[in-house]
Amino acid sequence: MVVPGTYKVSMELYTKGQFEQLVPPVAFQCKPLLQPSLPVQDQQALDAFNKKTADLYRAVTGANAFRQEMVQKLPYLQKAALDGAGVPVNTLQQQISNIQKKLEVLNQDMNGDLLRGRYEGATPISLTGRIGQISNSLWRTTSAPTETFKASYDVVASQFEGILERLRSIDVEIKNVESLLEKYKAPYTPGRLPEWKKQ
Repeated sequence: MVVPGTYKVSMELYTKGQFEQLVPPVAFQCKPLLQPSLPVQDQQALDAFNKKTADLYRAVTGANAFRQEMVQKLPYLQKAALDGAGVPVNTLQQQISNIQKKLEVLNQDMNGDLLRGRYEGATPISLTGRIGQISNSLWRTTSAPTETFKASYDVVASQFEGILERLRSIDVEIKNVESLLEKYKAPYTPGRLPEWKKQ
């Protein structure tokens, strides 16, 4: 499904790494299936809010996937710190442990407390749950965004700025650990390109 508007379609053939245009772009109009009873200004407000929400949804889900990738790196970093000769194990393990704690807190801030939800039932809605709820609901409506949707969007947008900054900071910490591992010639870890010069 797409937002109503003008789109273009073309056809190309991909062969041996090259695209060859078979049919040039042709414009077409995408209209709603049902005839909504909304004034034009409301439809424009809905379209604008849809685009804004889709961009935030893309950023939140992307950041959450990036957080998960960082979590998956940690066991490899811990193992490399233990296996490397001359690596200051205690220092690195403490840094990795601190990163792990920060990522756990970040996970709760983004996705809610899953353990609490399992034992207590209803819990406050998470950041990813809130933006997902808005996004999913917007696909099923032809009315202007509600004040609840707007307020929810503002909550997610304001909280997400801080989360992005924390993610960037943790990413720098992981890169510092990887640099130290490389300095001490520790075994390979995913995402770390070894440095080498011919002697």
